[in-house]
Amino acid sequence: MPTAKWYCVVVAAALATVGAEGAGSPQPTAVEHLDLRGLEGSWFELSSAGPPTLPRCVRDTRHRFVGDGARAVRVYTACTTERGVSRRRGRLEGTRANDGRLALRYAPLLLAWLPSVWSDFWVLARASDGRWILVGDRRGQAVSVLAREIALDEAGLAAALAAARGQGYATDRFHPVPQPSAPSVLVPGS
Repeated sequence: MPTAKWYCVVVAAALATVGAEGAGSPQPTAVEHLDLRGLEGSWFELSSAGPPTLPRCVRDTRHRFVGDGARAVRVYTACTTERGVSRRRGRLEGTRANDGRLALRYAPLLLAWLPSVWSDFWVLARASDGRWILVGDRRGQAVSVLAREIALDEAGLAAALAAARGQGYATDRFHPVPQPSAPSVLVPGS
C-alpha cells in the first residue's frame, strides 16, 4: 500500500505540471463592450491557429450572423470539406455584461442545457472600422481572424495579428484558411 509521502510527491508533481502548462498559454481577455448587432452579416474566416471550430473544414469557411434578440445571434456556417460542402446552424449568446464573452452552440435546442455543447467564441479584438474581429476561446488554445471581406489588406491582417500577439498568441502558429479567388456559390444558411 502506498504511503502518504508517495501521495504528496504525486500531488506536487501534478500541480507543477498544471502550473507549467498555464504559464506558457495565453490568458485572453474579451473586449469590454460588444453590441451583438454589430456582428450581424457575413464573415470570412481568413486565418486561424489551434483546433478549428469546425474540424472537417479545409477551405472557404464563412459565417452569417442574424440577430435574435438583445443577447443572441443565429449562426449559419458553411465550408468546404474533403467530401463537399458542410452547413451548420447554431446560436451565439452573450453574457449579461454585454462584453465580448460569447458562447456558441451548434447542437439542437433540445441539448442546450448540456454545458458540453457550448464552446467559447470570445471576441478578443476588433478593427475600429469593423472590418475584422479576432475570436478565440478562454483557454487560449484556438484563435481565428474573421473579416467582412474575402481578403484583408496587409495593414488589416498585420493589425489583427498584432492584436493576437497582444493577447499572448504566437503568430507563427497561424495558418491561412484558403478562400476561392472566384465568386463562390457557398452561402451560409442556404
